[in-house]
Amino acid sequence: MNLLAQGVGTKGNNGRAVFYGAQLLAIMLITSAPPAGRALALPIFLAPGQPNPTFAWDASTNAAGYRLYFGTQSRAYSSMVDAGNLMQTTIPNLTNGVTYFLAVAAYSSNGVESDFSSEISYTAGNTPTNPPSITLTSPGDGAVFTEPANIDFAAGVNSNGHTISKVLFYSGSILIGQSAQAPYSFTWNNVAAGNYALTARLLYDGAFEVSSPVANVSVSASRPPPPGLSLTLAMTPEHLPLIEGAGAVGGHNYAMQTTSNFVTWTSLGNVTADANGHFSFTDSSGASVLARFYRAKDLTLPASPTLGLSPTLVLSMTAQNLPLIAGDGTAGHNYEVQATQNLLAWAAIGSVTADNAGHFSFTDSGAGGDPARFYRVRDLTAAGLADALSGTLGQIPPLGSH
Repeated sequence: MNLLAQGVGTKGNNGRAVFYGAQLLAIMLITSAPPAGRALALPIFLAPGQPNPTFAWDASTNAAGYRLYFGTQSRAYSSMVDAGNLMQTTIPNLTNGVTYFLAVAAYSSNGVESDFSSEISYTAGNTPTNPPSITLTSPGDGAVFTEPANIDFAAGVNSNGHTISKVLFYSGSILIGQSAQAPYSFTWNNVAAGNYALTARLLYDGAFEVSSPVANVSVSASRPPPPGLSLTLAMTPEHLPLIEGAGAVGGHNYAMQTTSNFVTWTSLGNVTADANGHFSFTDSSGASVLARFYRAKDLTLPASPTLGLSPTLVLSMTAQNLPLIAGDGTAGHNYEVQATQNLLAWAAIGSVTADNAGHFSFTDSGAGGDPARFYRVRDLTAAGLADALSGTLGQIPPLGSH
């Protein structure tokens, strides 16, 4: 069915100039005109039998336009339709029951025309009886994903006695995958944010196609990491504590604070992050202290009802020797409480809502006999604009003196 044209600027036996490497694949009949620029690589009819059938073909390299030739005798075409630079055109008023032969030719910007493509025949009004049906069972219409999304396609097919060739999966007019045998499925990986109209198209009996209803899905943009703080503690060659941090981009200013009992916090000074959110601070007074803990407070975060303040936390023990996290944040905001034993892997252990004054408290009933446990909270109400992430608190060991 395919013709590979030969020789730039030469003349074929029929006197036509042809293009080098111009491959015009078989033309196809389709129910309704696809978007301009669509290129179908298979010699298929799409739901024939329409009174004004539309035909489509593949693109030819460097072609300025296309002409569709047709007639009632093979390779002796009595009529022509110039489609311009579209890869489709409609032929009106074909006579039912009459078989037509069709081929397409490409032409260059100066009017030089290629040889004919492979030829197909079409009998007007010839409609398949009891055609098969196809439904897109996955994804469902209205499904929502988050980028980079992996979308699983699955199609249900009822052959109704016809021979099934394959199922093609489309996003709009773009072919994104196919499956040649049941179960007809495919996974579209790393899908970017956007809205997509998805369909499954069934090829059957070697020459026909039927499409599923459209499933409209959306992929939302992934939310960037919260501009909360992560701190790493190291030592300088002089054995002074070196606090390195990663926070919000854009030169935020941070207040460095220290404590030895998680109750009283003392300010050590301020540091400004670079454009990438990185900063470092040396505690010049830390060499003589037996144990010291650190946190950083983002002074640049706005104090607005929507965004909220970076919450501050105080850790104590209940009468049952359970960690009690008390915090001051933004009134009415919901906070997720997170815990870790190694300052690397954090797990959410619950949530709490601040009162009208911004105060909240949370008891970690699952602390058990952990030798060390650290806490922070994340402002869920600020999510989507900017997260306010607290500094890190270490657990007071459950000693009998508490």
